[in-house]
Amino acid sequence: MHPEHELTITGTYKVFPHDEFEIGREGIFKILDIQDGCISKHHLRIHCVVYGDDDVLEVAPMVYMKVLSMNPVVLRRRMRDGLGQPITVTNRDGHVLLNRGDSVQLTHRINMVFKPQLVTDEPEFDETCRIESAAFANQYQLTDRILGKGGFAAVYFAIKKNTGQQFACKVIGQDQDLTCSRSVPSAARKSGSAVREVEVLKKLSHPNVISLDKVITTPFSIYVFQELATCGDLLSYMDKKGRLSETQVAVIVKQLLEAVNYLHNHNIVHRDIKPENILMTTWKDGGRLILNDFGHAKTIADFEQAANAAGVRRMYTMVGTVGYIAPGYSKAIDMWSVGCVGAALVTGHALFPDGSVSDEECLKHFAKLEQDEDWQELGHRGKAFIKGCLTINEEQRLTAKQALQMPWFTHPFYKSDFDAAYQHAIADWQPKRPDSNLVEHIDTTEAVERAQRESRRSQHFNSGQATFRLYPNVQHTTRKGRSDELHASPAHIPDTPPPPPQYRSSSEEQETLDSIAHPPDIGRFRDFSALATQETFDLGQAISLPPKLGTGTIPQRQKLLH
Repeated sequence: MHPEHELTITGTYKVFPHDEFEIGREGIFKILDIQDGCISKHHLRIHCVVYGDDDVLEVAPMVYMKVLSMNPVVLRRRMRDGLGQPITVTNRDGHVLLNRGDSVQLTHRINMVFKPQLVTDEPEFDETCRIESAAFANQYQLTDRILGKGGFAAVYFAIKKNTGQQFACKVIGQDQDLTCSRSVPSAARKSGSAVREVEVLKKLSHPNVISLDKVITTPFSIYVFQELATCGDLLSYMDKKGRLSETQVAVIVKQLLEAVNYLHNHNIVHRDIKPENILMTTWKDGGRLILNDFGHAKTIADFEQAANAAGVRRMYTMVGTVGYIAPGYSKAIDMWSVGCVGAALVTGHALFPDGSVSDEECLKHFAKLEQDEDWQELGHRGKAFIKGCLTINEEQRLTAKQALQMPWFTHPFYKSDFDAAYQHAIADWQPKRPDSNLVEHIDTTEAVERAQRESRRSQHFNSGQATFRLYPNVQHTTRKGRSDELHASPAHIPDTPPPPPQYRSSSEEQETLDSIAHPPDIGRFRDFSALATQETFDLGQAISLPPKLGTGTIPQRQKLLH
């Protein structure tokens, strides 16, 4: 445990960016000075995911909680009108992302409250989004906890009502022209990449490709509900881990190749493979990774159509990210990007930081790579693989199928280990069931028009004629901030309040998970308002950074070329 994690007299744990630690019996008893046998030696694991480099405040750090003890905890979310219903979280559930003001009751005597110190200026839902989210509230609860921002979209956290699963919801705002056709959302005209992404993903089901759960369209917006990864992207992973071993690099690259091979077999080219678009499901070595962001993806049929229209055989559009863009215009560009990712994992920096991919510039960068100390320590099989991906002539470049057969992954001495590691990584993945109702259109025109009329009507009143001030009850005032509500797949959040858990002493934890008895009815669970007089401690989020982990130099996030 980092020294800063020790409890102080104020009862505060500090959480640093890219941090991971455990909360258990020793630390809790140290500050509360109580003997509660229901607290385990390893009760909770906390980890913090940060996206971005120097712009940490662009999207607030995401602090996740994982229950380790056989004794469940009771989570109550901070809602706009107070604390929500109690939710039982067990060690069978996944990571749960904590929100400002969330309350976690460890036992009947011990409670903790999450209070992040880093607050970003995240915009609240506009009136249209608020009205539309109510229209599908029976399917998904869309929160204002923002997970990411883009040029034409924002990503929010959402919960599926009937299963409690958590998802990332990409919200694409539309041209609010009420004269447009209701049959085709205006997003199809304003944001072709969102429509293209949906068309590609709705046909795919692979453990290393982002899973699409639902798409809801309205005349004003598109809501894309996707799988939620709990441990950030590959760049954040590199930032936390520092320099990776050759085995770690090979395991990551093999999973990426499995995704690319699957896409190419389905005649799909991603066109923007980079560390930021590779998501991690765990910080443990060998965990499952997910290829994300198909906004630039195209099918081979699209390529051929564009080539025929142009009279040449090429993709006709240049997209991608500086440092990972390939020379060439076929599906071989994905393999070039895989090679760039592999080189970045080995050396800790982008191979082509300036984006130059002319033959002359490529040769210069390759010569520079040969002088890199980390590259020189890479085995000859790894070098052969990366060089095969970075062949300038795309006709001679490795295909995904060929790459998976390279000795780096198939050497008889360790092939069985690689195969077993991959099967272990994807063991928790479930294939997507065919869903004819994957894309649903909801006409929100009437509700939105009504709100717009009411808004225009309210503007006619002279605010200077009369003023009413509302003074909040001081006892119930909370500091103005952002909503951080988030869970992490595969945690299941029941729609109805569960019974309170029966806590067992740590000495009883030899029993199996299936032996946990259901607790008595909800009436025995004390209301959280009474906890104000009990021992509590905060889980704070520190602004200062801990010492750097590892020695690798991390490649900067590159600018996207449109």
